[in-house]
Amino acid sequence: MISLFMQKRFQMHSGGYSDFKLECDALSDQDWATLAFLVSRVYDFGGVHGIPSGAVKFEQALRKYINPQSNTFLLVDDVFTTGGSMLEAKQNIADQVQAQGFEKIQGLVVFARGELFDWVDTVFRLDERFWQND
Repeated sequence: MISLFMQKRFQMHSGGYSDFKLECDALSDQDWATLAFLVSRVYDFGGVHGIPSGAVKFEQALRKYINPQSNTFLLVDDVFTTGGSMLEAKQNIADQVQAQGFEKIQGLVVFARGELFDWVDTVFRLDERFWQND
C-alpha cells in the first residue's frame, strides 16, 4: 500500500530536493470524488484541466460539476511546491482556453507546500515551517 506522506529524500519536478513527499497516488477514487465535491461547493467553473499525471483523477472527478454557463476555467494539480508545473500548464493552455471563450483561468491544488501565485488556491496548505526544500 502506498502512503500519502512519505519520509524519503527525493528530487522534485523543479529539480530541487526534499526530505518528504506527498504521494497523491495513495488517494482513492472516493477521496478524489470527495475533494471534487468540496471544490464544487466553492468554485463555479465551465471547464477543467488536470496537470498530468498527478491531477488527472482530480480532473475526472471534477468534470461532473462543470457549469457550461461559467466563464472560469479550472486548472488543477495535486501538489504545489515551486509552481513550475502550474505556470507551464497555464502557458500551454492559455490560448486554447481563451479561444473557447473563457475569461479566467483559476488554479487550484489539493496540497500546497510552497508560496502560491495570486491566481492559485489550495484545499490543504502545509505550514511553511514544515516544508523544507533545498
